Amino acid sequence: MRVFAWKTLLHPEGWLQACYLTYLKVSEWIFDWLPGFLQKFFIWIGFASADRVDPMLSTILDSESAVVLVSVYTFLPFAIMPMYTAAEKFDFSLLEAARDLGAKNFYAFRKIFIPGIRQGIISAVLMVFIPTIGSYVIPQMLGGTDCVLIGNKIFMRAMQNRNIPHASALATLMAISVLVPLGCAVWWKKRQEMRDRKRLDDRTAHLMTGGDE
Repeated sequence: MRVFAWKTLLHPEGWLQACYLTYLKVSEWIFDWLPGFLQKFFIWIGFASADRVDPMLSTILDSESAVVLVSVYTFLPFAIMPMYTAAEKFDFSLLEAARDLGAKNFYAFRKIFIPGIRQGIISAVLMVFIPTIGSYVIPQMLGGTDCVLIGNKIFMRAMQNRNIPHASALATLMAISVLVPLGCAVWWKKRQEMRDRKRLDDRTAHLMTGGDE
């Protein structure tokens, strides 16, 4: 339902398309005022195009931009929820303690907050990566013929071309690409738990040794 709604919003005669064309025309006007060497530099690095704006070809619908936009809209909640849950359990007094000891805000955020919610970040990456790699409806309805993901390839090989071996090979490849990051995440989590346990044991042994002395 949401994909159908986005397809209506991104219609070539919709207001989003009109805003996009206005942006392209303004960018083109600013680009024409730049010196020649800057124009060549922006064209060379891919920030600009030497072609003029064509309203018939410059559409958001049936393009990679539409797929990226709707994918971000669809899968962003799957990234926010685990990070929010991890941040909710975080002890923010640690940040205050770091600032009291002279740490800058960004340093405290990078060294204390980010490691404190790393489990939520890993969960967010996996929860977005797994459904995204097998996404089929979004590129099928909004990507046109030029934007084809592996989910679309599997569908075309299995249903349209009746090439079941090729479809099975692609499905196996997709399964491996999902299982490998999951296995790495589980291994890394166990490794971190072992390191934390070893650090706690060493600290406990040190305190006990100091108490005996």
